[in-house]
Amino acid sequence: MHKHIILPLFLLFAGAFAPTLIAQNKNISNGNIYEGEPFIAVNPANTRNIVVCWMGLAPTSTTGATIKVRSSFDGGATWSAVKWIPHLQTGHKSADPSMVFDTDGTLYLCYIDWAEVPISGGVYVCKSVDGGLNWAPPVEALSVFADGQKLPLDRPWMVIDRSNGPLHGALYLTTKPAPWILPPNRPYFTHSTNGG
Repeated sequence: MHKHIILPLFLLFAGAFAPTLIAQNKNISNGNIYEGEPFIAVNPANTRNIVVCWMGLAPTSTTGATIKVRSSFDGGATWSAVKWIPHLQTGHKSADPSMVFDTDGTLYLCYIDWAEVPISGGVYVCKSVDGGLNWAPPVEALSVFADGQKLPLDRPWMVIDRSNGPLHGALYLTTKPAPWILPPNRPYFTHSTNGG
């Protein structure tokens, strides 16, 4: 008799708590084709402010891959409209985004924006002071020609000094050569002490 009671009780219990047991997945990109290389950052000054960036297709097919950004100010329940980070030149494409918040809520985004023929572009940094809704014009952090033909623009990644020490707010960025560049290769490092 206990076997017959346990199963209905289990189903009742599972049904009552199912909404909290199911993952709360939300399609942020709403893309129909490849949209990848996502990165997420949480604002330490307002932990309900979450920003996601990724590489995807721009509004028109002629502009190629670009960086897209969406922000949430309620812990991910709702999201802003998609913001496209514009290319610096016609024919460029973007990839490899990463972000970091300063302790005051200033958000920095780094990414590559470049063209293969003719080779141009580099690694760029832009910032937002309103939780990822609007972005200042990008600043070049590292030129594609910073080391001759080694193309130091693959997989840039950025951190910020939050130590409250003398270098508080300093940005540190590292990158590597494009994957098709033959050895010998080395990592690259640059920094900014004036907010990018």
